[in-house]
Amino acid sequence: MSDVKWKQKTCDALKSHAAIYKVEVAAALWCGVPPDMVDKVIGQCKPTGNTSLASAILRHPEVECIEVYCRAIFEAMDEGVLSFTYEDGRELGPDKYVKYGRRHVKRGVLKDWIAKEYPGDKPDFLFDEIERGTHKAINAESFRALQVELEADKKRLQKADKICRELGSQIESLQKERDQLLKERETATRMVPDSVISSLLKMVLGMAVNTYKYDPDANRNSATGGNAGSISADLQSVGLTIDADTVRKYLNEAADRFKVILPK
Repeated sequence: MSDVKWKQKTCDALKSHAAIYKVEVAAALWCGVPPDMVDKVIGQCKPTGNTSLASAILRHPEVECIEVYCRAIFEAMDEGVLSFTYEDGRELGPDKYVKYGRRHVKRGVLKDWIAKEYPGDKPDFLFDEIERGTHKAINAESFRALQVELEADKKRLQKADKICRELGSQIESLQKERDQLLKERETATRMVPDSVISSLLKMVLGMAVNTYKYDPDANRNSATGGNAGSISADLQSVGLTIDADTVRKYLNEAADRFKVILPK
């Protein structure tokens, strides 16, 4: 099988997470030495002395921080604030002694320690751009700008929420008023029997036909206008005000009901 995907799959992220560093390697990487040059740079280093500790602290003729970081790491280990392991990552008991030259540190442990003790000096091999705070899209200035924008959005949202609540209250009030009017209309309708309404419409239609010569089939009727001699004008002359549209409305309703019984 020439194309086997599982053979091509990498696990770089997991390998990086599970990495274990010898102290001088961690110091070199912390200094910014590229991973592919670490062995060469360490090969150019010399021990700072003959004791067990001094022989494990390396000094480079050009990369001075290797010695500094070696000392800082070993000091933290001796003080018990930075745990260390064997070469194979085996954990050590509290009273177990390991020679300085064999001490290793797990990536996660080293990262947590540096973040706590040296928050302003986060090396690339442990921290990504966002964690170091150097990502182009996330820096102090852009973060403050985002905070200002977020606060403005929050105020706009609060204002919109207030307007929505006010509109909701107005709508609820209008709905209650509408329901009340419908209820009153229904009640008023029930209070006047249809027989009474029919009788009144008959009276109105009869008087309009007999007195005002109202013709339901005519396109124009002087009885339903606003002119002198119309129903509306005559009512107004005795102090009763009903507009011409109202007169036409009820005469049309009466004609629809009783036109068939009117004399031809």
